[in-house]
Amino acid sequence: MVPVSLERIALFRRLLALLVIAAGLASIAALINGRLGGAPWVILESEGSGIPSVDGRPIPHGEDLPARIRPGARLRVPRGLRLVIRDAGALSMEIVPGTDVTIPRRPGRWWGRRVTCELEGGAIRIATEPGFRGAALAVISPAARVEIRSGRAAIAAEPRGTRVGVLEGSARAAPPGSPPLTVTAGTEVFLYNVAIEPSSTALGAEDREALNRLGTRR
Repeated sequence: MVPVSLERIALFRRLLALLVIAAGLASIAALINGRLGGAPWVILESEGSGIPSVDGRPIPHGEDLPARIRPGARLRVPRGLRLVIRDAGALSMEIVPGTDVTIPRRPGRWWGRRVTCELEGGAIRIATEPGFRGAALAVISPAARVEIRSGRAAIAAEPRGTRVGVLEGSARAAPPGSPPLTVTAGTEVFLYNVAIEPSSTALGAEDREALNRLGTRR
């Protein structure tokens, strides 16, 4: 049997103590950020019919849908169904029929204040709440990256590009590899898939009306 030196034993104990401390600090950070497990979003409205899917699994009749809409889940809403979901105190999101979107997590209280979601197709409308102040949501579509810090905005991933409309606050939007432009309240910008300058116009009546409603739902 090979004897183990006292120095090696002491070194092993110090390493073990450091690992325990690191694990403890990670747990404390997770608790502070309020993200152990990630609570599901709440469905405020469900209008229409059809079978949505979460992470590729169809959810017939919708019984399990509220529990499955969790941060990081990929939600596909059929063309006959519209949903409004809410992460209380942070965000409300309207998901229009025919949308494919990844659900964002809630920003941490002090760390992890930048969150993302992927919009593969369709459209979402977003309204931030007081608990989102100081955070940022990046919506990644095939044609653009859109960043929202506060207010109400609509983002649509369309075959020709990405449409970004803002009712309240502002958003920053850019195609991949291009500098961002600012979308101000009351305007709508279309970013093309090809090398064409973005076009700008007034926010459409449909988005304006829908965003006004979304901001009043609690």
